[in-house]
Parts: sequence; structure tokens; C-alpha cells
Amino acid sequence: MGFVLTLSYIALTLLSVSDALPALAPYRVQLVIAVVTTLASLLSVMVSQRPVLNTQMFLWVGVVGTVLFSRLAQGWLGGIPLAFADFLPSAMLYVFLFVNVSTELRLKIIRLLLIFIGLYLSYHGISAYYNDLESPYIMKQAIHPIVTPEVQYLYRVRALGFLEDPNDFSQFLLFLLPLIFHEWKRKSWVVRLLFTLPAASTLLYTMYLTRSRGALVGLAATVAFALKLRLNAALAAVGSVLTVIGLLALNFAGGRALSLGGGADRISLWSDGLGMFKRSPLWGVGYNAYADNAGGMTAHNSYLLALAETGFLGYFFWLGMIVTAVQQILAMLEKTPKDSPTYPWVTTARLCLYGFLVTSFFLSRTYDSPTYLVLGLVAAIASQYPGALLPHPMWGITTAGLALGTVVFLYAVVRIG
Repeated sequence: MGFVLTLSYIALTLLSVSDALPALAPYRVQLVIAVVTTLASLLSVMVSQRPVLNTQMFLWVGVVGTVLFSRLAQGWLGGIPLAFADFLPSAMLYVFLFVNVSTELRLKIIRLLLIFIGLYLSYHGISAYYNDLESPYIMKQAIHPIVTPEVQYLYRVRALGFLEDPNDFSQFLLFLLPLIFHEWKRKSWVVRLLFTLPAASTLLYTMYLTRSRGALVGLAATVAFALKLRLNAALAAVGSVLTVIGLLALNFAGGRALSLGGGADRISLWSDGLGMFKRSPLWGVGYNAYADNAGGMTAHNSYLLALAETGFLGYFFWLGMIVTAVQQILAMLEKTPKDSPTYPWVTTARLCLYGFLVTSFFLSRTYDSPTYLVLGLVAAIASQYPGALLPHPMWGITTAGLALGTVVFLYAVVRIG
């Protein structure tokens, strides 16, 4: 029951049913499913007696706790229930996946569901691009900041709900690509020809229509990580550079610059974020308070957003979930023979996570559903491997070092930019 409800919850979340069908919004269908899924998950844990309390789960509790406490630290007690209602539905995706996706068969079902949702949203986006530019699946963006009678517009494909930003939508599609190519070598040529290649081409073309610069960088990084599994680092880097050149030649970014100068607005926002961190380094300025301190704009950087809003403490927990997920993947790569039937899941998880983390440097996805969907999927895959969920002895030191490194790196980028 918990697994079926998890499938329903994922579908409702990604398809943004309340936006697609506004008539259902008053009934809070997603909230009802979330509550029922939580109860079913607790029952499943009690019946199976499966251990679920590990380092990453405690870090998840730390993330939720610091998000709530960040409001209290700023003297707003009433902000705690608002933060709880806003953030927890996204964060629960991690728990639902880790608890309920306990077999390889369930992993396969989740994979097919996510691919189907991606293709469904891509179909609506492509159809709107060619037939209805006033559709909610299209974002009309002025090329010039000052609107004049001669202004030109860039039409960018998007989805609904928390994927309504084309950049966020393209990041989600990028996450799906490794799932489509899962077990490529073991598939028959019929499956490759009739499913894998058409599905991947559809997602890639939809990403192209989003005109996302972050997706361009993410694609290049994913190519590099994929090649690194088979070739040396130098050839992987060459493949990544050639990918960028090819995508730019195809006008992937819609003519927008791919440089620090082209992202000057984001550099300015990052400077604001570092200022917030300096004012409140331990607790942050409070959940969802970045925009209040940056002229209504967000950070356009998931790492900085966590750092600025929840301080070093909250960022340590959030980054710790990522660090332990990466360590889980590295442990599985080390222990799993390449000819093992489960090895493709390890490489798929690696590409899904790494590509998502790269694009998160340009997007504010700290608290949104895809982040916990990706982390939950990695945890579910790791749970299939004995010992993979055990914490690395250096995870705490590694996380603290990377957290400090984030501050130094962003400061350097802002100074150079």
C-alpha cells in the first residue's frame, strides 16, 4: 500500500494537478495523499522491521528542523507552521522513496513512472510551442530588459507548478536521461530503436526548447561523467567541451551569453546572499527570506540559498545529505563488479545525482521536490546493496570542509565577476 501511495504522490507532485486542474485545488488532494502515505509508510516499517534510521535520515531530520528553527531564530514564531506546510511535502519525497522502494522491481516501476511523466510534460510543451504560444506551458521572455515597440521575445517551454521555470523543467528532464539509458547494453536493438532513442530524443528536444543555459552546462557535465566511466579523465573532458561547442552551435541557449558577464545579475544576487550569510552565519536569515533581502529575487544557486537562509548549521545538514549520497554511490561502484546485473543501477544513480548537483549551482532547488526525489532515489538504490548505507567515517569532516569551501568559492566568483 505504501508503495502504491508513493507512486500516486510522485505523480500528483510532478504533474502539479492543482495547477492543471484548478477545480481540485480546494480539496488539497496532494496533502491528503501525503498524510495517508506517511501513515502507510510507518505501518510498513513496523511490519517489516526494516532499519530506516541511518545517518542520512538523521541529516534529513536536521534539514527539516533547521528550516523550521530558522524562522524562530528571526523572531517569527508564526512562521514555523507556514514553513512546515510549505517545505515538508517536498522533503517527504525522500522518506517515501527510501522506505517504500525496497526491491529492484519497485525501482523499475518508479523509473518507468518518472520517464512517462517526463514524456507527458514534454509532449505538452512541444505541442504548445508549435500550436499555442499563449499556453501556460510557454514562458514569454523579453530578450532586452527595456521593453520597446521593437522588443523581441524568446519563447521557452516549461511545465506547471514548481517546474514552471524553464530552467527547473530542463533540470528535471536532464535527471531523467540516465534513467532512459539505464541498461543500454543489455537492451535488445528493438527496445533501443522503438523506446530508448525516441524517448531520449524527445527529452533532449524539449530541453532545447527550454533555452536553458544551466541545462547546457548540465548536459556537458553528464557527458563527462558518463565518458569517465569508460575512458580516462582527459578524454571525458574533451567530450564535455565538444558537447558545449556543439550545443552552442545549435543555439541551445537561445542566443544568450554563456559567461560570467552574461550572468552578471546572478553574480549580484550571489553577492547579496553572501551578505545575508555574513549577517547571520549560524542560523541564516530564515526560510524563504532570501527574496525579502534581495529585492524579490531568489539566489539562483541551491547551495547559497541553503547557506543564506538556514546558516552554516542548516547548510551542514543539507550538504551532508548530498555528501553521504555521493559516498554511497562511490561505495557501490567500488563493491559492485561491472558484470553484475545490479551494476547499471549504480551508474544510473551516479549520472542522475551528479548532473542534478551541477545544475543546482545555477538554480534555487534547495527545498523543492526534485532535490528530495533524486536523493531518495539514490538512497533506495543504495538500500539494495549490503553496507552501502553505512556512513563513511569521514563524512562529517568532508561535509564541514565542503561547506567552508562553498563560502570561499562563491566569494571568489563574486569578486572576479
